[in-house]
Amino acid sequence: MNCYHCGDPCDVPITANDKNFCCTGCKTVYEILHENELDNFYNIAAQPGIKVDVNHQSYYDFLELDEVKKKYLFFENEDIKKIVFYIPQIHCNSCIWLLENSPKLYEGVQNAEVNFTDKTVQFTLGQSVNVVDFALFLQKLGYAPDFSEHKEVKSKNKDLIIKIGVAGFCFGNIMLMAFPEYLGMKDTDSFRPLFLKISFFLSLPVVFYSGWDYFRNSYIGLKNKVVNMDLPIVLGLLTLFFRSSYELYVYTGQAYFDSLAGLIFFLLIGKWYQDKTYNHLNFKRDTLSFFPIAVLKKEGMQFIPHKISTLSTGDIIKIRHKELIPCDALILSGVPAIDYSFVTGESATEYPEQGSKVFAGGKQVGEEILLQVVKNTDESYLTALWNSTAKNKKQKENRLTALSNNLSKYFTLFILLLSVATAIYWFFVDPRLIWKSVSAVLIVACPCALALSLPFTYGNAQRLLAKSNFFVRKMDLIDGVEEITDIVFDKTGTLSNSNKTALTLCGNLSSSEVNFIYTAVSNSLHPLSINIKDYLEKNDSPSIVTLHNFSDQVGLGLSFEIGKDRYKVGSKKFTQQQDKVDEGVFIAKNDEYLAHFNVQHAYRTHLEESIDELKNEYEIHVLTGDNDKDKKLLLEQYGIQNSHFNQSPSDKLHYIQKLQSEGKKVMMIGDGINDSVALSESDFGIAIANKSHSFTPASDAILEAKSFHHLSNYLKFSKWSKSIVVTSFILSFLYNAIGLFIAVQGIFAPVFAAILMPLSSISVVLFTTLSTSILAKRLF
Repeated sequence: MNCYHCGDPCDVPITANDKNFCCTGCKTVYEILHENELDNFYNIAAQPGIKVDVNHQSYYDFLELDEVKKKYLFFENEDIKKIVFYIPQIHCNSCIWLLENSPKLYEGVQNAEVNFTDKTVQFTLGQSVNVVDFALFLQKLGYAPDFSEHKEVKSKNKDLIIKIGVAGFCFGNIMLMAFPEYLGMKDTDSFRPLFLKISFFLSLPVVFYSGWDYFRNSYIGLKNKVVNMDLPIVLGLLTLFFRSSYELYVYTGQAYFDSLAGLIFFLLIGKWYQDKTYNHLNFKRDTLSFFPIAVLKKEGMQFIPHKISTLSTGDIIKIRHKELIPCDALILSGVPAIDYSFVTGESATEYPEQGSKVFAGGKQVGEEILLQVVKNTDESYLTALWNSTAKNKKQKENRLTALSNNLSKYFTLFILLLSVATAIYWFFVDPRLIWKSVSAVLIVACPCALALSLPFTYGNAQRLLAKSNFFVRKMDLIDGVEEITDIVFDKTGTLSNSNKTALTLCGNLSSSEVNFIYTAVSNSLHPLSINIKDYLEKNDSPSIVTLHNFSDQVGLGLSFEIGKDRYKVGSKKFTQQQDKVDEGVFIAKNDEYLAHFNVQHAYRTHLEESIDELKNEYEIHVLTGDNDKDKKLLLEQYGIQNSHFNQSPSDKLHYIQKLQSEGKKVMMIGDGINDSVALSESDFGIAIANKSHSFTPASDAILEAKSFHHLSNYLKFSKWSKSIVVTSFILSFLYNAIGLFIAVQGIFAPVFAAILMPLSSISVVLFTTLSTSILAKRLF
């Protein structure tokens, strides 16, 4: 009789609702789930729960300490707090399902997101929730948070190396005992029983220590009704171990202790190499991603750009309009208007008081502010924020990922059936070959190669793209590039080079008015604002002054007040200057014309060649908030027929939606300032970054402007990466077909099968990494 919750045997069962439980802890968890109508937890897997130790209770009072809060609390305002708990008990889909349904179990929990790989959960809690009580509740469910300083990856690698060492030591000594048999030395037959016994005892730590992970993973899979990749390996190990143990007592035939130890040793070597290569890819991805961003740090009387990795507690930094706050800090001066949508997903702007704390990931959406750093920047935190930002559209598993998972699962079932058929065949033909052929079949088969094809191909592709200044947010997004049918470009700052825009000031501005305009454009990251700022610095000696009620209306322009006067800088419509013949950026005082900047955009180098290459594969569109003075140029020189002007951000959004309603898959490419809504709505959004400090989170990828001319090759590379995945699938099937064909004939020694199995995975790794590297070298 087993526990309905955790599956452990029930010596003295405790009954509730005609169900048996091994302890009051499991019964209590069941009752909590039942009362909250979450009985589906038990439909995901048989006995999916974790045994709760009712005799042990942790105390979490230390969570109230400020130094501890820094470790788990990463955002807080008047309404919510976001915390991250490390929960080592997470091990299956049932755990994920239960924890992500915690809002139904505990009042005040608004959201929960599980990171299965890291075994962490991000909870969004209302301010009414006491973190100490919530941690105790999780412990009651069997998911006690762990706040110890764990170094899981390093510990895992160290354990694996120790297991390899034990397996290698025992393997070498077992082979030493088997040398007389290898060499056919009859004089040592009297020592054979002793050598077999020594080999038997040496094999015990190899099987039950070095190979224990395979047994554990198989047990967890079977417990959850999943046939995983480790099960055939375990069956092969047990076949060799019991067959060899049998030989120990009857002293006939051939023992396989050397093959058994060699099998585990080579399997672990292959696992170590795979882990090392995969960790290398992830490391490269982190260090080559588009961070750190730059921030203006005070040095003496000046503010100098610095990488955020150089910031330390006490530094004073300046955050301008629409710049990201890179670290937790205190507000020193200015009028803060913080948009935390990057962190919370909510677009409401907060207005904290001076002296209060602001959090990393917030964006200032008003005049510039001065902050004092209170917590050193963690670049990986900003990267994690970008990676985890939801874009309010359904995330679905791509077809290749689904195919890979299904092939791996059914392949394992096929191997089990084949091993049974092989055993039946040799039972009637030659029973001596049953053990040899069955163990070889179970060992040589390698669904691992199928499972590794996707992450290694797209992981290396992501790394190579980043090396060439194209930064994809998640590696599985690369697969979606093949479905793109239409590409929509913004013009200013995307097709045109904002760093090479020629400006001419038409009209007269007083020195005071120059200072006003200079201060306003200094608080904007729009390409034209940056160009006007550079123009004024080159032709005048402007200084920063105090502006009141500063506002940046996306797609229109800037406005602010000086005394009783209202100034506007922007389009003709925004500044009420529609009667003017000229085009450019207009300046108005109380809706009266003051001056304007005549703007001559310089288009990007090699743009014509880039557009021609893209037109062969995609339908090209241009959406811009500018007037239509460049319409003829776009049509005649670049051949772009679908160009639309005077487009507001909402117009761009509706245009993207219209194309999608026609069944098109749309890629949007913009500078990320006025295009964030369209970038988010598109099937694949690329933000063009002209400077490293103009961080743009609302996109699937970031492309540095200097590499714009490689865009066509980036898209080709992404599409061809999928072909490499398919080819690696085919190679994996060929390897398995040949290996299994030989194995079922009983002419394959298990130790050779053990060598070939990791070699198949390694060959997939080498093929995918070399293929993507060669392809990248050819294209860029």
